[in-house]
Formats: sequence, C-alpha cells, structure tokens
Amino acid sequence: KHVKNYPFCLLLLDEFEKASSEILNLFLQILEDGRITSGKGETIDLTHCLIIATSNAGTREIQEGIKQNLNLEQIKQKLFSLTLTKIFPPELLNRFDGIIVFSPLTPDEVQRVTYLQLGILKKQMLDKGIKLEFTKNVTEEIAEKAFDPLLGARPIRRYIQDHVEGFIAKLLLARQLPRGSSVTIDLENEKLVIKQN
Repeated sequence: KHVKNYPFCLLLLDEFEKASSEILNLFLQILEDGRITSGKGETIDLTHCLIIATSNAGTREIQEGIKQNLNLEQIKQKLFSLTLTKIFPPELLNRFDGIIVFSPLTPDEVQRVTYLQLGILKKQMLDKGIKLEFTKNVTEEIAEKAFDPLLGARPIRRYIQDHVEGFIAKLLLARQLPRGSSVTIDLENEKLVIKQN
C-alpha cells in the first residue's frame, strides 16, 4: 500500500536473512521485474523504489577476516562464496546491484555514537528545565565500558539508561537537581559526580 501511494520511496528490508523462503521468492520477482501482482490482481510498480536489505549473515566471518588482517574486498569475496550463498539463493544475490560489507566501529566512532546518545539525554533534560553537560572523561568511559564488538553500539544506549539516567534519577529524587539547574557530569574515582556550572 505504501509503495502504491508513494512510488518514489526507499524500502528497507531489515535483517533480510530471517525472511522465509516464500518472501525470498517474492523478492526474486520484485528485483527482476520491478513489479508485483497482489492476490486481487492489482499490480504494484516498484521501478522507482530503492530497495536496501540489511543482514547480519556472515558477521562471524567478517570478524575473523578482520582478525586475519584481510581487506574488505577479500572478506566480501569469502563471505559471498562461503556464507551468503548458503543463506540466500544465488539468483537472488545476483539481482542486487551491490553488496556492501561494513567494517566494525573504530574507538573514535564509538565515542561519537556515545556523544550523540548523551546529546539525546541532554535535550530531554533541557525540556525539563535542566541544563546538562558531560565531560570528555564521561564520554570516553561510557564508550569503553559499553561497547561490545559483537553487538556493536547498541549496548551504549542501555549503559546510559542504567548508569547515567539512573544517576540523574537519584539526584532528581533527592531534589539535588532542581529546575533551572546547570550542571556538568564528570567522573571522579570511576564514579559519576555533578559540578555546578
């Protein structure tokens, strides 16, 4: 329905490896013809639709390739010949214009993700009338402790919820962070502390 109403769109197929064989067969037709016919005989045109499929298939192989210092092109070739063809029909893979292998996040990228996540928290608190800042020490500590090479940056959000938001909640309940406060959260002896601005 969405593609019918908005033919110039992006269709994201997240975790495509989990799709059933019937769905994969459906996309064989879509990627080949650029159109599909519904059970009611209605034809949907997808020729102007950009289709991106994401997959965690081969994550282990990618990590092994990086440990072996293979470049991304070598990893991609190995991944295509050994793993992807076992999960997806080769004729389906050949209908995609390209397969992109993403390399793991660098420590600097993890810190940037942490900074962005803390920015969301800062905005939420600002909406409540409290101005928060975080020192570089806090950002580095969260990035280091929360990042998991196997899970990527997802644990950062949970770590911030458990540790930083929990810390702020305790301050709010103790009335140490009233509306109109402007504070910096820092790290001392591996513990979060607040400093008035």
